[in-house]
This record gives sequence, C-alpha cells and structure tokens, in this order.
Amino acid sequence: MALEIGAAELVLDDLPARRMAGSLHIAVIGSVGLLLRANERGLISEVRPLMKAMQSEDFRISDRVFDGILAAAGEK
Repeated sequence: MALEIGAAELVLDDLPARRMAGSLHIAVIGSVGLLLRANERGLISEVRPLMKAMQSEDFRISDRVFDGILAAAGEK
C-alpha cells in the first residue's frame, strides 16, 4: 500500500522524523526554513526576532544554524 500525501513538503523539526521522511524520499522543511522562505517572499521583514521568540519557547537550534539562517536572510 503506497502512501500518497499530496504535499510538496512536510513541515518537520524533529530529527528522527526528518530522517525517516528522507529515507522515504519525502521533501522536508523545518520551522526555521519556513521563516526564511517567508522572508524571501517578503511576507516578513526579519527572521531574527521570530527565531529568538522560538528559542524563548524552548525551540532548540545550534548557533551555527542560527547564524547561517541570519546570513541567508541578509541579517548578519
């Protein structure tokens, strides 16, 4: 039985879930990736305050990834 989800990407942050999706060849984007995409499309003006707010709610992100997202958003 094949699984048909009819989506271009799944939104997943949990690493084991992302790995499983990858093993099934399912495209994945995370919460921070969504912020970056929204910024690129002009839907939000900055990603830094939103990522900081996520961190204050226990969202874990490495400094390296945080800095990379800011650089990609032109905020570094």
